[in-house]
Amino acid sequence: MTKPLSGRFAVTSVSTVSAGIYSISGNFSDDSGLYGPSDVEVGQRVYLYDSNAGAIRYEITALVNVSSNPIRLTVAWDSAGVAIEPPGSTGVILAVTTNLLLPEQPSFTQQGIDELLAAGIIAETYREQLDSVSGTTGSLGDYVPLTQKGASSGVAELDANAKIKIAQLPGLAITNTYAVATETAMLQLDVEVGDIAIRSDVSKTFVFAATALEATTKQISTNTATITTGSVHGLTTGDTVVISGVDATFNGTYTVASTPTTTTFTYTKVASNTGPSAVSPAGSVVSKHNWLELLSPTSAGATGATGLTGATGPTGASVTGNTGPTGATGAIGNTGATGAVGNTGATGANGSTGVAGNTGAVGATGLTGVTGATGLTGATGVTGLTGMTGATGPTGATGFTGATGVTGATGDTGTRGVFSTAEDTPPTGAVQGDVWFDPATGIMFVYYDNFWIQASSNTSGDKGATGATGPTGSAATTGSWTIATGTNTYNFEVPSGGTYTMWVKGNIPNGIIIWNATVSVTNTNVPAIGYQYAWNYTGGGSPISLTAIPNQIRGVAGTISTDATYAGTSSNRFDFTIANTSGSSQTIYYGYTVI
Repeated sequence: MTKPLSGRFAVTSVSTVSAGIYSISGNFSDDSGLYGPSDVEVGQRVYLYDSNAGAIRYEITALVNVSSNPIRLTVAWDSAGVAIEPPGSTGVILAVTTNLLLPEQPSFTQQGIDELLAAGIIAETYREQLDSVSGTTGSLGDYVPLTQKGASSGVAELDANAKIKIAQLPGLAITNTYAVATETAMLQLDVEVGDIAIRSDVSKTFVFAATALEATTKQISTNTATITTGSVHGLTTGDTVVISGVDATFNGTYTVASTPTTTTFTYTKVASNTGPSAVSPAGSVVSKHNWLELLSPTSAGATGATGLTGATGPTGASVTGNTGPTGATGAIGNTGATGAVGNTGATGANGSTGVAGNTGAVGATGLTGVTGATGLTGATGVTGLTGMTGATGPTGATGFTGATGVTGATGDTGTRGVFSTAEDTPPTGAVQGDVWFDPATGIMFVYYDNFWIQASSNTSGDKGATGATGPTGSAATTGSWTIATGTNTYNFEVPSGGTYTMWVKGNIPNGIIIWNATVSVTNTNVPAIGYQYAWNYTGGGSPISLTAIPNQIRGVAGTISTDATYAGTSSNRFDFTIANTSGSSQTIYYGYTVI
């Protein structure tokens, strides 16, 4: 039988191609004369010696040049652990075949191979050969010795049904059943997982399904105790908790006052302040979340699981005893031989009717309805007809003659006008500036823009009555914010019970923001009704921009809204989030008027 290729490989250069992949060059020789450089193939192994890792191995994945020495190969890390770059030393190229036979002559050491490397190659080859011969895969360390089957600190055996043998199962816990009258009494029970509590106050059955939470840290500040749990507690304000194993100050039954985080909760405890300190060993916290509700029990109790069937004993006298508490379901054992059918027992008496539950508490009084908005001001009435011209009043006394004013400079002589007094109809051929006096009416006209325009009246009527003063408009309330760089929130408030026109505006180089709204505000704990619009100018890089606008404004035009999803208590305060990336503080203006 021809032996697999083996020969000395003296490394001359190494470079890394990628993680665990290397380009390696060197001289291959086989002193037996059986093989030369051209016999090196993909899949063969390169063994080298590392001073820390010992014999290390690489698989040849590509042949770059094997026609003659020096040969050049691409190899991949083929040993356990983190890849090591091939050391520059003399090693071995070895073919790995199905029978994994080692080379015979000349030996590794005769070919000048380091003895430690040769020993490592031999040990690795024999391990692979042993795995191949025994039909195993991987390392023998992955297999369990036969001596550990069914032995202490070993492994359990399976029966013909692929189940763990009964003899090798540990002892099973016995479930206890307790009758209690309240949730608090249930939480205070000293129980294990699987124990049962039957509560008479709600006529329900509960099983202790989850181990108690671990209390890892304790603290008291201003008569408030804080407990930190080792995992998410799931508690809410008002839950009852039973704390034990912490210390005498903290142990007891309490009502949760708050849950600052998912792993901390507080309760009222009148005691001296203590700083946060670890609880070692950890204490325990029990709440209703540790108990799982089962089906409501009947007067006769739920039927327990069927245990192993024993041999049928002699039939005794038929005496019906009281029904005991329901036992926990035991593990299903092997089916025993079927015993003879026993006599049918007497039917138990019907259980008494359970106690009626307490009447629920009266619900809280609903919120007072929203005050209706003030009605709109009615339109101004139509102006009355002008009264008839009154009779001319008597001429008043002639006033004192004022002092003669300084004579002004003589103006340019204007175009001579045409004046007519003898015609009762407008004269023809008039030019702009001509004057005509109508003797029939005593009215003077001036010819202008092709029309005779009345210049004076011969009589004047009495002065009409002064009209009523119109309503005074609302004064605007205004203000401004200094917007710091970054993203921040700013607000203004309006009085409740009014309707307003509101605005926010800002105009800086390359940036404009505008917001306006018409809103009615009633109570501060219900939404404001109206509409709003907002706009950012984005053409200049948006150095200033609105990122959030008020969230309490509700309403759709032409519809009646019943939306009451606003959960705040300040719907008369209008919040704006503004991003300032201009590099300096900016001034933004706001204001509102009452409608």
